[in-house]
Amino acid sequence: MTRRNLMFLPLLVLLAAFGCAGEEDKFTKTASGLKYLDLTEGTGDEVMSGDWVKVHYTGTLRRDGTEFDSSIKRGEPAVFKVGVGKLIKGWDEGIPGMKVGGKRKLIVPAALAYGQHARPKIPANSELVFEVEVLGTYKVKITDLVEGKGPPVGNNDTVSVHYTGRLASNKVQFDSSRGKRPLEVTIGRGEVIPGWEDGLVGMRVGGKRKLEIPAELGYGAKGSPPDIPPDADLEFEVELVSSR
Repeated sequence: MTRRNLMFLPLLVLLAAFGCAGEEDKFTKTASGLKYLDLTEGTGDEVMSGDWVKVHYTGTLRRDGTEFDSSIKRGEPAVFKVGVGKLIKGWDEGIPGMKVGGKRKLIVPAALAYGQHARPKIPANSELVFEVEVLGTYKVKITDLVEGKGPPVGNNDTVSVHYTGRLASNKVQFDSSRGKRPLEVTIGRGEVIPGWEDGLVGMRVGGKRKLEIPAELGYGAKGSPPDIPPDADLEFEVELVSSR
């Protein structure tokens, strides 16, 4: 390769990482420095802050286009709650407003990603690019059967509950704490399925609730053999015995 050809290498790297200047002009830039571009608008429900979403995504380093993660290659979509501080700030800001079926490209500055902290395959102070596709949004349907008394349960509270769980499809019971000791869990630590994390918040001692939980907020595509098959929607009746 001649010296003249070598002079063009930095330009080629920049084009690979950023695309042409005309593409970036199409991005919307927010006050925080996040940039986003809707590649496909989507026609389903709009994602709101606080929703559970299922997405496919691919993440690359902006400086050279190196891929560091992809749910598509793993063959397993990611399910998470958006807008509540569990994700990088760029995702908490950039995913709400999308619609199911939509695809969006995010350019996330380091301050809205991992900042000065390096991660596997992500150097410190890296600006990141994500292509995100929203596959679905999910909520727990809550029906209060008995109101209860006292302060409502919040995150980080430790609670004792009695429960009975059934498959939504045929009402077959797969588990129950009745006749045994109540189950004790601390909310917000991932000790129970996401549907319980949402469904117990706001209960009061003595209260009873019915929780209708979509599979994505239960045991998902893997299920919980032998009693809970893959992709099973669940129903629980829960009673709050104590809270502290």
